[in-house]
Amino acid sequence: LSSAMVGYLKAIWMLVTNITYMSIVFSLSALYFVVTGIQYWATDYLESELNGNEKVVRGQFLLTSATAPVAGVIFGGWFVEQIGGYKGKAQRRKALGWCLVFGVLASVTAVFVTAVDDTWEATALLWVLLFFGGAVLPGGSGIFISVIPTNIRTIGSSFAAIVFNLFGD
Repeated sequence: LSSAMVGYLKAIWMLVTNITYMSIVFSLSALYFVVTGIQYWATDYLESELNGNEKVVRGQFLLTSATAPVAGVIFGGWFVEQIGGYKGKAQRRKALGWCLVFGVLASVTAVFVTAVDDTWEATALLWVLLFFGGAVLPGGSGIFISVIPTNIRTIGSSFAAIVFNLFGD
């Protein structure tokens, strides 16, 4: 093997043995997987199971899917900065704790989506779910890069993108 290939393999090894990095990358992959499922199935569920009008449901979901994740990402980025960012172990731990809170709120909301029988209520809950899912992204994305050495961050970002595409879509 060439020295460049050996260096690349060492970098990959550093990534896959970094528990924090891999945990966040797989958690974000799961988030992307869920969001993809919601985007694919939500309108069908709202129309067939909740007997929603096709045009109304499509409008509801268009508004929800266009605004909730964006608002969540903006809020999540703002919130992480307000609590001190993610520079240093203590700050990363604090930011990850809040990412966990946002993820739990999204998960709990998902349970209630299935408990309502009105498309407006379900869409409102989907908005909350997608908002809190989006709020996880700024902290999670910043932290998974910040926990790896600067000299392999490009490889770390590329490796994460591969994992996201393999398991998140």
